[in-house]
Amino acid sequence: MNILGNGVIRDSVGQVGQVVKQVAKQIVNSPVELIKETSSQIAKTSTTSDPEAELKSQEQTREFVKNLYAYSSGEDAPPMPDMDSKNAEDEKHLAKLRQILHSEYYQKLITRQKTMEEVEKPAERIERLEEQDLQKKEEKKAKEKPISVDRAERSTEANRGVSG
Repeated sequence: MNILGNGVIRDSVGQVGQVVKQVAKQIVNSPVELIKETSSQIAKTSTTSDPEAELKSQEQTREFVKNLYAYSSGEDAPPMPDMDSKNAEDEKHLAKLRQILHSEYYQKLITRQKTMEEVEKPAERIERLEEQDLQKKEEKKAKEKPISVDRAERSTEANRGVSG
């Protein structure tokens, strides 16, 4: 039975292998065939088409699209606004407001404002920094206790031992 079982398995494995090979060839050949067919179709259309037919088909396409976006028969086209003096004045006023908005708001967003350090000269900057340092030192000095108070605190707090 082992011999018979192994033979059947070998045959079935061989058949499966052949089927897999055939499917792989078909998969590989199908894109090649597709490319050949499309290239032959392109070659046929390019040789047989004339410019008049292409122009006619383009016109038909434009007409079709125009009809798609046209107003339906029941609706009237929206009325065109009359350009009277009031509308013209409104347009001028809106244009002026846009210009003001641009100059006051958007222009400030676009242009970078210089900081104080960029505007001042190096000599002025050094002087300003020195003044700041002096102010910090004076504040530290003001916070310190006088020498006499410091000595008095140390003498009372110091542990002098038994003789005390």
